[in-house]
This record gives sequence, C-alpha cells and structure tokens, in this order.
Amino acid sequence: MKIFRGEQSTQQKRGRGRPRKGEEVAKKDKTKKNYVAKTFVAQYLVDMNAFRAFRRCGYGTGNDDNDSNESAKLLNKPLVQQLLVEAQNDLAKRANITQEMVLKELSLLAFANIKDIADWNGEAFDLKSFDVLTREQTAIISSISVTRNRWGDIDLKFTTPSSQDKRAALIDIGKHIGMFWEPTKAIDPDESARRIRQAVREGNERTSPQ
Repeated sequence: MKIFRGEQSTQQKRGRGRPRKGEEVAKKDKTKKNYVAKTFVAQYLVDMNAFRAFRRCGYGTGNDDNDSNESAKLLNKPLVQQLLVEAQNDLAKRANITQEMVLKELSLLAFANIKDIADWNGEAFDLKSFDVLTREQTAIISSISVTRNRWGDIDLKFTTPSSQDKRAALIDIGKHIGMFWEPTKAIDPDESARRIRQAVREGNERTSPQ
C-alpha cells in the first residue's frame, strides 16, 4: 500500500487562502458602516444639524418623524461619536485652540470683577482708560456702546458678564478639574459641536490681523 503525504483534495486546494463567506459579509458590513458614519459626520459638521445631515447624505425617507428619529440614533452611535470627536479635535488643533486657552478664558469670565475695569463715581461706573487696562481685563467686557447726546457729549455704556454667566463658567471649570462629580449621562453632541465651533470662531477673531 502506497502512502502519499502532503497531498490535498481539489476542494481543499480551492479553499486555501480564501476568506469564508461569513467573514466576507462581516467585512463588507463594516466597510459600509464606516462609510455611512464618515459621510454623516462630514455633513453634520456643516451646520451641526443631525436631521439635515441625515437627508443630505441621502438616507432620508421623506417622513420627518422617522428621519428625525433615525438621524438621532445615527448621531449617537459609538462610531459616529468617535469620528465626531476626532473631527472636532482636528478642527480645534487647526484653529490653534488648546484646553489651557479655553480654561483661561473661562477663568477670566468666572472671576471677573467690575472694580478691575471701572471706577465708581458716586452714581455710576466709569470705564477705565484702555491705556491702563490689560488684554485680560478688557476680555471681561461683554459689550460697549458709544453714543453722543444732543449737547455733543459722548455717552459710553458697557456691560460685563452676568451672575448666570459667571456661575456657568465656574461649573465648567469645576468639571474640568474634577471638582464636581455627577452621574454619567449621555453627551449632547449638538452642544459639544456648538461650543467647538464657537471657540474656533473666537480663536480666529483673536488671531486675525487688525
């Protein structure tokens, strides 16, 4: 009796190196999910609106309620959230915005004191001259309006952060440094994206030539 070693059947040879059918399906499904997520994130970053992004991608059905629900589900998928965070981080990096910069701006807002920028004249606060105010001090001025009365005198009015603004800034700082603890809750991607876009816009305004 002859014994042949190392030989395989024709069926075994044909299957060598080829992925199984289940693996091929799983790979195609993963590729499709990646494409859907990346396409959706790209459209979502246009205006930070999940519903409109969902339809711009061509995923809409024409039914507002259905598309609203499905777009919300897609937005909260782990892969989409991961891609969104990566895109937002890249956006902040390209705008040259760091956590330290954001924390510093929050600190200026949280600990703003009107006595640093104005003097009391017995009836109202007079804004100090900009020649003596630092950039950090003027950063707490929310708005300035200049008008001229009928006698030709200039009337300057300014506003500073409200107590609600200061409280919100303090809470944000406390959360950032781990001072406050709260139960884990779902992240609001719309609010997160809005803050990033606002920070980028403010960063561009600060760095743009005057």
